[in-house]
Amino acid sequence: MDSIISRPILLGEYKLLKVLQKLSYSTVYLATSLHCPSMRWAIKEIFLDFDKPEDRLEAFKHFERIAKKYVKLDHPLLVPLSNFFYENNYEYIVFEFIPGHRLQEILDLRKKPFTEYQVLDLAYQTGNVLDFLHVRDIIFHDLNPSNIIITPDGSLKLTDYGLGKILARNEPNQPKWGTIGYGAPEQIGKDALLTESCDVYALGVVMHQMLTFWEPSVSKGVIPPVRKLNPEISEDMEMLIVNATYHDPALRYPTIQAFMKDLQKILKMKPTVDDQKETWLQKLARDISKPFTP
Repeated sequence: MDSIISRPILLGEYKLLKVLQKLSYSTVYLATSLHCPSMRWAIKEIFLDFDKPEDRLEAFKHFERIAKKYVKLDHPLLVPLSNFFYENNYEYIVFEFIPGHRLQEILDLRKKPFTEYQVLDLAYQTGNVLDFLHVRDIIFHDLNPSNIIITPDGSLKLTDYGLGKILARNEPNQPKWGTIGYGAPEQIGKDALLTESCDVYALGVVMHQMLTFWEPSVSKGVIPPVRKLNPEISEDMEMLIVNATYHDPALRYPTIQAFMKDLQKILKMKPTVDDQKETWLQKLARDISKPFTP
């Protein structure tokens, strides 16, 4: 890994401070702005790995068309996309840096299922963000636990939007957009499709994982029944997830609004675990800020 100190100032503005995350196709850095030193940014660096210059250019143009939509978005549960640019054979995506823990980190530490109420509440908040995007003809297309952040004050934020995956080289058996295990079957292959229902599928998989700790990335698309892995889950909850994760999109919830309608019915029947002082997410944020003990 190259030294951060030796890296040039990006775009004459962004100074890289440290590596936040190293992925197979990209590196995420914490950065500051020379003209606003108090600001912190999360910058994703993606190498455009294409054999032909024309393929690289086409991928970049496709990326720009999609990324422009996200710069204008303003929602309290979305991490703002501030900027994107191409420099020295790399594409850079600049997000406002939001401190906190990604849901995947929490799953790795927690090792016990979330309650139905907690999963429904998180899905309800996430579904509202997806609905906000869908009415603007934007598909999130890469919902997974690594793109869900729980902030120190117990707020939920969605980040990344899968924009980096647009520029990554895809294997034939992996989703053209999204993450293996979370991407709907129709997202895989040369003739991949991307619809609202794909986001519903991914949200259903995330809910399944929170309830069972089943690992979707190694399942090859086979989703076991929730109650087989966690018998304490209600039949209503199991059917909600089944209807969200059918491989055949004709059987799946066609829209996030249809999914949310059924989710709200179940949520109303669940006793809240929140008290007047803090929500379960605020308590979770407080707990994970302490040293972890098994």
